[in-house]
Amino acid sequence: MSRILLLAGHTIQALPVMRSLKRSGHEVVIECETKDSYGYHSRYADVKVLKPEFDYDSPEYLDFVLGCIDQYDIDILLPLFDLSAEFVSRNSIALRERVSFAAPPYGIFMNGYRKDLLMELCRQHGYPHPKSMPITPGNVAQCVAYTGFPALIKPDITTGGRGMTLVRSAVEIERLLPGIIEGYGSCTLQEFIPPGGRQFKAHHFRTASGRCHGSAVVEKLRYYPVTGGSSCCNRTIDSPEISRMTAEILHRLDWQGFADFDLIEDPRDGSLRIMEINPRFPASIKSAFRAGVDYASLYVDYCLGNPLQEYVCRSDVYLRHLGFDLLWFIKSPERFRSSPSWFRFFGREVYYQDGELLDPMPLLFGTLSGVKKMMDENFRKSKSGVTLK
Repeated sequence: MSRILLLAGHTIQALPVMRSLKRSGHEVVIECETKDSYGYHSRYADVKVLKPEFDYDSPEYLDFVLGCIDQYDIDILLPLFDLSAEFVSRNSIALRERVSFAAPPYGIFMNGYRKDLLMELCRQHGYPHPKSMPITPGNVAQCVAYTGFPALIKPDITTGGRGMTLVRSAVEIERLLPGIIEGYGSCTLQEFIPPGGRQFKAHHFRTASGRCHGSAVVEKLRYYPVTGGSSCCNRTIDSPEISRMTAEILHRLDWQGFADFDLIEDPRDGSLRIMEINPRFPASIKSAFRAGVDYASLYVDYCLGNPLQEYVCRSDVYLRHLGFDLLWFIKSPERFRSSPSWFRFFGREVYYQDGELLDPMPLLFGTLSGVKKMMDENFRKSKSGVTLK
């Protein structure tokens, strides 16, 4: 039995992770930003710790995490959100003296996490991706000549689509770019892929020896906002092409640990495009768990030096986010024509992202927290994916 600390344990992806860890006999300590969250009210958490209001890159937050490791005698550290994953990689030397975890060195981490660096890697090695170029106020004309219009200004480091802005002219770029850089840091100008194509996720756990385990591919069937956002209904699929291509990119990076890719299909020609890497379990990771890939056990066994089990992902396992799917139904003109039917609530391979009968409280408190957030205009804008100007 090991004691495992989940950073950002308030997130919805913590639920299948905690369930797996408890069923394997481990003790689970979770760090939460707030009590009004999915993870805090799960029955699978042994200890719950509230995160102080320290920035993730502050010395105070490092001291807080080291204190938790010592106080609760933690064996393994598992980050569940972008900022906490970056924190672990950035502070890997100090942390590894006291605890085990699976994360790439910080330079490798940023090569995959930063959108500009990932797009450059794809360009150099011929992996399909949107035309992209780092942009500054001094090279607008050069960027525009390469990407064309419409285009997206995308912060190189961001979560949830924050700061992404659709632009249609150089005049718009010159007006908007300084404010976006001030708020989010360096940016890339990227070719805009029109809506209408399919969206996918690909998951891998890669070891330092260079082998990918537990590979899974998920197709987003519905998402909210309906123009492109968080998935509210998805299914696992068999796609050797996506699995092979994304695994190759991790090999190019020399990645270590878990990685989640976002890909979209260009409706103009049906081609797939690599969009980004999320360096942690995504919110919809429960679909892979239910399809037979236990990433929590993979992570723990790897950290402990145990043999890694071979997992095979079953196809056609469906996962719904009840709260977002309800909003999708309200907003989408396809509400009565979607496939699978929105009214398919039950079935042998139908599961729910935001709760289950054996752990019902996260659904209640997580939904209430989600309603509060959706009432906040700034949060709604951050989840919209693209700012239309």
